[in-house]
Amino acid sequence: MDKLFNNWVVNLSEEYRRSQIKASIRVNSELIRFYFKLGKEINETSFKKQYGKSFFKTLSLELTRRIPNAKGFSAKNLWYVESFYTLYRKIFQQVVGKFKTQSKLSSYFNSKKKDLNVLI
Repeated sequence: MDKLFNNWVVNLSEEYRRSQIKASIRVNSELIRFYFKLGKEINETSFKKQYGKSFFKTLSLELTRRIPNAKGFSAKNLWYVESFYTLYRKIFQQVVGKFKTQSKLSSYFNSKKKDLNVLI
């Protein structure tokens, strides 16, 4: 096999692997954002009072029914999602509080290529 061709294929392979890693990081970042938002929604909803002890079980059943291929919506995991939000919102608020406007905060994270999972 030609050495130049071999080097080219090696470079393509390495670029593919780097792209896979970048894609995984982006997917994980989006999932962290989603779970943080879900935790906030759960924390602030009035349905918890309405459904009482069965709230997490009911929410779990409904999400699993509507998103059948998704994982991570067990009643226990949903409780953990709310706990995740409750724990990290204080840290997030402290960071946000250092910036006067949302645009300054966004530009800071964009310039540093940071997002919520890096913050956490």
